[in-house]
Amino acid sequence: MSPSCSVLLFGYDEILLYTRREVLRHAGFNVFTACTLEDLEIIASSHRIGLLVICSSVRLPDRAKASKIAKDLNPETRSMSLPEMSGGSLNVNHSLTTNTFLGSVQSALNWTTR
Repeated sequence: MSPSCSVLLFGYDEILLYTRREVLRHAGFNVFTACTLEDLEIIASSHRIGLLVICSSVRLPDRAKASKIAKDLNPETRSMSLPEMSGGSLNVNHSLTTNTFLGSVQSALNWTTR
């Protein structure tokens, strides 16, 4: 995947989406966010999405629906689901979490920022 591909973040927690969007934008990615399946479909149908990131706030049935929508609209779109974080937010090392998230996205796209 090339850097011209966009990343679509899908989730129900707007604060998490905002934080993850800013991490990816700072790294040079073109990022869209969707808080509903309907928004996801609109964005995925009008933009070339290289990777759909399904946030931990999305329930299992909606994760499957989101992946299907993205794949139906563009079979080349990759998907990744973020697991729920254990230990609560007070015990999370922000720098480590950010680097892990960014590295996971880069690996999924098979692209590294320079």
